[in-house]
Order: sequence, then structure tokens, then C-alpha cells
Amino acid sequence: MINTMLEDGLPHHILLDELGEAGEGLSAQHLADWVRGRYQDYVKHRETIDHAKARMEFAAHLLRELGNADPKLIYRACGVLVALQIFDAILEHGDQALQDMLKAKPASYITIINSLCNLTNAALKHEQQR
Repeated sequence: MINTMLEDGLPHHILLDELGEAGEGLSAQHLADWVRGRYQDYVKHRETIDHAKARMEFAAHLLRELGNADPKLIYRACGVLVALQIFDAILEHGDQALQDMLKAKPASYITIINSLCNLTNAALKHEQQR
């Protein structure tokens, strides 16, 4: 409820009034802390969902526009898209993210490498079939 009311732009004093019993014991300082922490997490989560929805809508629109396009062309475009997303992630997060990931969860690196190899193998098989 708090996140929704913050998203709607309600001032803190109205927000506290609207919460009624559910907000009993909350102060303006508690809300300020919430805004700096949990609300920021909520905003990032919403942005991620909205971004994913936009990509899905774009993909659905693209498939409708392609109509009876060659499935091989669509498959190849998907491979390129995945590769670009991986490179975007590497560029955005850099070497430090990779080092942090290796420290926290070394097996995830193997998963990434395996995914890249699978992508490459699929592309090679596709080219061989052509």
C-alpha cells in the first residue's frame, strides 16, 4: 500500500492518515527510510517488469508484421538479439560485476559460458543446414 501511495505522489502526512490502523506507529522518519530503501527496490522492480513487457510487446508486434516470414530468419534474429543482450550486460556491468559474480557464485560463470557455447553451436548447426 505504501509503495502505491508513494507512486501516486501522496504527501507523507496524507499517506500516514490513509494507512489508518495499518500505519499505527509509523512516523515521517520511517516513511523517509522506506522511500530510500524499499520504495527504491519497488521502483526498480516495476521498471524491470515494464521493460520486459515492452520487449515482449515489440517482439509480438514484430512477429505480426513479419507475417509468413522464413522461420530461419526469425531464429537467426533471436540469436543476434540474445548475443546483443549479453554484450549489453557485459558493457553495462563490466569486469567488476564478473569478479563479484565469480566470488559469490562461481558456477554462474559456467552457466554463462555454457549459454554462449549453446548459442554458437545452434548458429553453426543452422548454417550447416543452409
